Amino acid sequence: MSSRSSWRVGWSIVAVFLGCQGEAGPGPAVRFSLDNEALRDEIRQINLVGYRNAGLACDGHALSGTPAGDPEVELPIAVSSFGTTFPAAAGDWVFHVLAGNDLFAVGGSKPLAEGCAAARIEAGAAPEIEIALHDLRPDYCQDGTIDPGEQCDRGPDVEGDDCAPDCTFEVGVCGNGALDATETCDDGGTASGDGCDEHCQTEPFVVARRFLEDEQLMPRIAAGVDASGQDGFVVAWTDNSGRAGSDPRPPGVVFGFYDVRGNSTPNPVGGPTEYQVNQHLVLGSQSQASVGWSRGGGTLVTFLHSQAGDFDIYMMGYGPTRALLWTDERHVPSSWSGVNEQYGTVGSHPEHDGYVVAWTAGNSPARRGMLRVLDDQAEPLTGDVPFEETTLGDDFLPAVAVRADGSFAVAWAQGTATDANIRLARFTAAGAPAGAADTVTSAVGLQTEPSLAFDASGRLLVAWVDVPASVIRGRLYPPAGAAEAEFAISTGGFTTGAAEAGRVTTAVAAGEGVFFVVWAAQNDAVVRGRLVTGTETFARNRVTGDEGEFPIVGPPSQPSRARVAITRGGVAMVVWQDRDEFGGLDPAGGIRGRLLPVP
Repeated sequence: MSSRSSWRVGWSIVAVFLGCQGEAGPGPAVRFSLDNEALRDEIRQINLVGYRNAGLACDGHALSGTPAGDPEVELPIAVSSFGTTFPAAAGDWVFHVLAGNDLFAVGGSKPLAEGCAAARIEAGAAPEIEIALHDLRPDYCQDGTIDPGEQCDRGPDVEGDDCAPDCTFEVGVCGNGALDATETCDDGGTASGDGCDEHCQTEPFVVARRFLEDEQLMPRIAAGVDASGQDGFVVAWTDNSGRAGSDPRPPGVVFGFYDVRGNSTPNPVGGPTEYQVNQHLVLGSQSQASVGWSRGGGTLVTFLHSQAGDFDIYMMGYGPTRALLWTDERHVPSSWSGVNEQYGTVGSHPEHDGYVVAWTAGNSPARRGMLRVLDDQAEPLTGDVPFEETTLGDDFLPAVAVRADGSFAVAWAQGTATDANIRLARFTAAGAPAGAADTVTSAVGLQTEPSLAFDASGRLLVAWVDVPASVIRGRLYPPAGAAEAEFAISTGGFTTGAAEAGRVTTAVAAGEGVFFVVWAAQNDAVVRGRLVTGTETFARNRVTGDEGEFPIVGPPSQPSRARVAITRGGVAMVVWQDRDEFGGLDPAGGIRGRLLPVP
C-alpha cells in the first residue's frame, strides 16, 4: 500500500449583492458556473458586466445577441472580497463574465472562462450573484494541477504513482479517504497522532483522561445513539485515584461518552471529561463498573460497593440529556439479603427502552445467579429473578445480551475454580423464563469467562475460555431450533492465569451478520480478535486481510480485561485495562481503546 502527500482542494465562491443602499429586500439567486479549464491558476479578479432591458439572453456560458450600447454596470470582482453593492433598478437583467477578461496571462491557447446568467429583478429587491468555479472539462486531468473535482494530479499517468488516470486515488492508497482492504482507518490524511497513523491503521488512544493520579481498571463498554441521533459509546471503569498519597477519597467509578472517532463528548455535568458516578457513597470503595445504553439515549451504570467485607451492588441512572435520574445511588437488588452481592453486569440494546442487570448473591461455593429487568428510567419491572429455579452449583461471572424486542439471554460459569461448565438461560422482555436453562458446554476442566451477543436476525453467539485447551470457543444458537456444535474461535494457545482473575477475558459484540469476538490473554500481554459469521466460518478482517484471528494490541503494552461494542454504523470500539505508561499519562496504567471497522 502506498502513502501520499497531503493535498487540499476546494471551491472558489464570489458573492455580489445588488441593492438600494441596504434598503432592498431579498431577491432571486443569480448563479454562474464558469468553465474551470481556464481557471487552473490563481484567479485574482473577474470582470462582470450587467445589461438591463437590452433584449439580450444567455446561450450556455455565452451572451446571445449584440449589446446596443455600453453595459449598465461594470463590476470588477476580486475572489478575496465578500461582495459589493450598487443601486439597482427593476428590470430584466443579463449578467455576463466575458471570456478573456481576467487580469493575468495564461500560457498556451486556452481561452479564459466565460459565464452568463439572466434574472428578473423586482423593484426594491437585492439579488445575490454567486460565481462558482466548476471542473467542467475533465480532459485537463493529468496537467499536474489539482483542479476542483480531482483527488490527485501527478501529470501524465505513471503506473504505481498512486493516482489513477481519472485523477482519483488508486485502490489501496492510504489517505484516499476510502477504507481499503488492508486499512483499519482512512481519515483522508497521512499524519500520525490523530487516531489514524501514516499507514492507515488505527492507533490506540487514552480513554481515561481526567483522573490520572493512579490506576484505571476493569472497563465496560456499550454502544448507543445520543439525543441528537449520533452513534457513540459509553465506557465505565474503576478509578483508583483515591488511593494515591494522602487523598482521603476511596476508589470510585468513572464513566464517559465517546463518538465514533473516540473523542469524548459532554457528560452529565458538562464538559468533555469523565464523570464520577458514586457522588454520595463515600465510605468503603467502589469498583467493577458495568454500563448500558438504551434506545432513548439514557444510560445506566452499576458498581460494586464494599465496606467491612460486605459487598453490595448499586446503580445510577442518567436520562437522554445525561442528567441524573435520581439524587442518590440506588441498591440494585430488591432488598439487602445479608450476603455478598458480587458485581452486576448491565445488558442493553440501542433499539430497546430499558436494561437488564445480572449478578450473583451469596458466597462461594453457593453463589446464586439473579437478575432484574428495569425500564428506560431504570425503575424495576421485576423483583429478583433467579437464572434457574434449581441451582446446580456455584454461579459466577454472568453476562447478559438483550435483543431489540427486549427479550434477553444470560450466560454464566457454574461449578468450581477447577471444573466449571457454561450455562445459558433465555427470558422474555418481562423477565419470565423462556424455556429451561441449557448447558452450553460440559467439556472437561474449567470453562469460564462467558460472553454473548445477538445479531439483528436473532442469532445468539456464546463465547468462553476453555482453560485446559487454552482456546477461545463459541457456540451459535439460531433464532429457532437446536443449537449448533461448539467450535474453536482462537487458533493459538495462550496462558490463561487463574479463574476469575481477569487474566483472560472474552467479549462479543454483533454487527450486520457478523460477531466480533475479542479476548485478552497471556497474563497482560495481548488482546486479539476474530470476526465470526457462522459455525467455523469467519470474515476477513481489515488488519491482516484474512479470516484469521488478528492482533488488536500487544507488547510493549500490557493489556488485559478487553471489552467491545459496535455501533449501528459498524464501528467497533475495543477498550482494555493497560499497565504501561502510554505517553506519560496514567503512570500506573489506565484505560485504552482502539476503533475498528466491522467487517
